[in-house]
Amino acid sequence: MFKAHGDWCYFIEPPVIYVEISGSFNKEAVASFSVEVAQEIMKYPEHSIQYAVVNLAQFELATADSIETAKAYFQAIKARGYKRVDYIKANIIARNLLETIWSGVDMDINFHHNADSFFEDRPEYSHLRKWLK
Repeated sequence: MFKAHGDWCYFIEPPVIYVEISGSFNKEAVASFSVEVAQEIMKYPEHSIQYAVVNLAQFELATADSIETAKAYFQAIKARGYKRVDYIKANIIARNLLETIWSGVDMDINFHHNADSFFEDRPEYSHLRKWLK
């Protein structure tokens, strides 16, 4: 088994989970992230988290073997009652990967060019300006 590659941090303020992804991700990192976040989310009442904001400014790439693991994770997000995911500053690789993973899943997925465009579309998240730098 390989060592997990990729870094993440997150915080939860129901009904939103905020995630920052950085570096390159392999299958092991996606699996570790999925388990860690799922354990944290289980501390909250069912369906209390409905939105995700994901900052991808520092994301580099994902390995081919991580895609199926990520797809299963994203399908679980939908099953948990999430209504929308907002991605901030997804590079072309990340956007293509995410569009592939989310294909066939009926959910509101949004890509924002940068933090400013995110705040224009979602002014209710203005308190995140420090976090999104």
